[in-house]
Amino acid sequence: MNQQLLLIDGQWRDSIEGRHFDRLNPLCGTPATRAVAASVSDARQAAEAASRALPTWSALGPSARRKFLLKAAHEIEARTDKFIQAMAHETGVSAQWAGFNIHLAADMLIEAAALTTQIGGEHEESFGPVKPVVRVDGVEAAVACANDNTFGLSAAVFGRDLARAMRVADLIESGICPINGPTVHDEAQMPFGGMIWSQNPMSRLF
Repeated sequence: MNQQLLLIDGQWRDSIEGRHFDRLNPLCGTPATRAVAASVSDARQAAEAASRALPTWSALGPSARRKFLLKAAHEIEARTDKFIQAMAHETGVSAQWAGFNIHLAADMLIEAAALTTQIGGEHEESFGPVKPVVRVDGVEAAVACANDNTFGLSAAVFGRDLARAMRVADLIESGICPINGPTVHDEAQMPFGGMIWSQNPMSRLF
């Protein structure tokens, strides 16, 4: 069984609380992977490590950043077979679906690498690692804020009360809306399509 640790400040390590969770193969029920269950303290340490690393990354020139991003993309591509096997064991997806997502991840890094040396350009709907934070007053305002844009491919709702989170998800205008999961947590069997401009790019012309 494959075991996954946390990578914080360049070091592979266990969680502070020493907790783990198993992901079972959905086809046979056997353990596929065991991963560290990170705590709030682990998350804070990761954020602090990222904050310390930011000045070094910010000081890098475009060519150096491009080199690192391309290296990461090539590392993903080189491990395609291993990733496909792991995804099949963890989620039961087909090799084709796993391969599509792996190549998509590598392509995102390649695109990001190209943008480091791009003089100008404009991108409307970003698929990159961008995380803006907007503070709102209550659920109603949160839903209004989430729906106040022209794109509706995917969204996510996080909450301890799952029933309430599902009610909120129903109000958000997006093609898919995972609960307590990332926006890219689209199941292989789930119909995939967006709303607003993400549903029909031709609507941008009218």
